Amino acid sequence: MNKVEFHTSKNRVYITQTELITATNVDSFITDCLNVINKSKPGFTVLIDMSAGTTGTPEADAKLAELRAHTASKNPKGIATVVSSAMIKALAKQKLKEFQLDIFATKEEAELYLDRL
Repeated sequence: MNKVEFHTSKNRVYITQTELITATNVDSFITDCLNVINKSKPGFTVLIDMSAGTTGTPEADAKLAELRAHTASKNPKGIATVVSSAMIKALAKQKLKEFQLDIFATKEEAELYLDRL
């Protein structure tokens, strides 16, 4: 199950993708993300963990593009993405092109980067 959380102390949104985002579950995923993103304060950061090797299907892409546009409009201070394979890294760069994207091999590296912003 995908998980979306907000940590007030770090003003950080955590998105952990553990399952494929499809036409069936994209709406609930977006609702969860919007609820959390809308809790953030200016200067928030985002950590997207795609290390389970999941992404969205072509059927979900249009709705996910709207979510990315909304997130970009909130001007996040930084976004770090954790990936485990070269294929997912390439997909992340393609699908998240709206953002200055920093990609890391581990969650710890991503946290350290965001903490330093």
